[in-house]
This record gives sequence, structure tokens and C-alpha cells, in this order.
Amino acid sequence: MRLLSHARAVLALLLLGPAVFAVAAAPKLVIKQRVHDFGAVEQGQPLETKLEFSNAGDAVLHVVELAPSCGCTTTGDWPHEVQPGEAVSVPVKVDTAHFIGLIGKTVALRTDDPSEPTAYFELRAKISTPISIAASMLIFPAASDPAQTYTRSTTIRNETTEPMKLTAPVSDNPLFHTELKTVIPDKEYELVVSTGTPLPEGTQSARIVMETGVTKMPKITIEAVVTLLPAVQIAPTQMAFTSATLPAAEKRFAVVMSHRGVDIQVSDVTTNAPGAQIATTPAPDHRQTTITVTFPAGMEIKPDSHFVLRGKTNQPSLPTFEIPIVYSGLR
Repeated sequence: MRLLSHARAVLALLLLGPAVFAVAAAPKLVIKQRVHDFGAVEQGQPLETKLEFSNAGDAVLHVVELAPSCGCTTTGDWPHEVQPGEAVSVPVKVDTAHFIGLIGKTVALRTDDPSEPTAYFELRAKISTPISIAASMLIFPAASDPAQTYTRSTTIRNETTEPMKLTAPVSDNPLFHTELKTVIPDKEYELVVSTGTPLPEGTQSARIVMETGVTKMPKITIEAVVTLLPAVQIAPTQMAFTSATLPAAEKRFAVVMSHRGVDIQVSDVTTNAPGAQIATTPAPDHRQTTITVTFPAGMEIKPDSHFVLRGKTNQPSLPTFEIPIVYSGLR
């Protein structure tokens, strides 16, 4: 009897085996070609290819996202569901206008494939240009002295066999002065850009244009940007809290800085935030003062609270200042 029962149990397992040991259906992403190399191309030439992938699984593949690595790379429309056995082709474009040399861009495919939730399609190219510019945008360091001249330079090189004959630089902002120096005739030049004086407070920019005489790139443009810091600067511009009610006492800091080499004095610092305590600490060189505000536990910050930190300085350009105290809700 025992042998008969054992035989029946084995037979039942054999009959039920496929159901007991069945593997759940799942999608499977297959990318036809994971790397596409465009080879050598000229700067500005649009690059186009196709991202081809399929579902080799036995369940629907859900495509959550196709995410290019930067704004220069874009994709066409793509299906959010790919049936088992179905193949998909998605256009992909790369804008090369702002690149030179070897580049590598990716498109991330995020799906519900359990074995590879995120896969990558890589695009490669070697971008050449008739005229290479070491820095097509000259960004000056933050300036503090309006009477000082600030200078930046860049190298312009002819990458063709055709002679390059640069015309005199033309700036659309007379504040920026230019000088073109010859390094190698017809081949390499240095553009020197200097700021005039007095430098106005705030940000100034210029577009500097030159004709080249090179057929494939007859004109080049270089941009320049400089910012003169204010005589007195307050940072931050607001004190923000992520809790509408403070669970514990919190400190916030503000710095009053002098950018003209003169002593800064801060006085009469007050706030209408209830229970807040204020301390001011001048730097040893008296060129900046740190304000420390300690806000008490339990303080409520509402949209209509209108809490502010106020104070005075000894500088005519900023005799008084005000820093809002707000609830941002951001963590």
C-alpha cells in the first residue's frame, strides 16, 4: 500500500510539474546596435540615425522613458508599449554646432525589463571645424574695481589649407576693446579683449565678429561677458525654511560684503520674527560682516507672516537692507 501511495504521489508531481515550476512571463529589451559611430564630421553638420530595439520576451515591454544625456541630442516619438516579438525604430538627432573633437552622447532607455531596467544607446563622432577657436566665449572673473582694466584672450586657428585673412574685430559693445595679434600668418591668431573704464555695475556683454576669408567658415563670432560686483553685496537674498513650524531652533546666516576695498559697518540689525536672536561679527579686515540669526523652536512661518531682517550700513550705495524670511516648502 505504501509503495502504491508513493507511486501515485510521484505521478501527481509529474502531472503538476509544468504548473508548479512555470516561469512568469517577462519582457526582454534587445537593442540592435548599442553604439553608433558617425566618424569624422564637420562642426554644425546635423547627425541623424535610428535607435532600433525589440521585445524578445513573452510579455509586453513598457518603455518608461528615452532620456538623452544633453539638450544637443533629441529623439523622435517612441511607443510606450512594445508587444512580444515587435521591433521599434526611433529617430535620433545630434546637434554638433557647439562641439569640436571627439564627442560621446547617450540615450538612456528605461523600461520594465527586469534584467536591465536601464540600457544605453551611445552616439560617437569626431567633430572637425574649418576654424577652431580655443574659447568662443570669454568669461571674465567677477570684477570689483570699476577703474581696473580686465583682459582675456583666445586663439583662433585655421584648420584648412586655404589662407585665413582675418579682418579687424568689430565689437557691438564699445566697452570692450579688441586687439588681434598674428602668431602664424594666415594660420593662427590671438584675439585679446579688454574692458574699458569706468566699468558699469552689473553684467556687460559683447559679440565680436570677424570675417575670415575661409570659404567654409567666412565669419566667426566670439562673445565676451564681464560682471562688476556691487559696492556692497548682501548674501543670501532671502532666508528660506523648509518647515512651516520649526521643530527645533535653527540658525541662518547673512553676509554683508564690501567689494570696493573700504571698511563696511553694519548697524541696527532687527527682525520682526518673534523670539529670534541676532548677532553680528565683523571680519578682521572689516571688509565683511556676518549676521547670525537664531530662530526659536516652534516659530511658525506663514505666507502672510512677512518676516524680514533689516539693517543699515555705512555705505551710501546701500544705506539700508532688507532680507525676507520665508517658507519655501522645498527640501
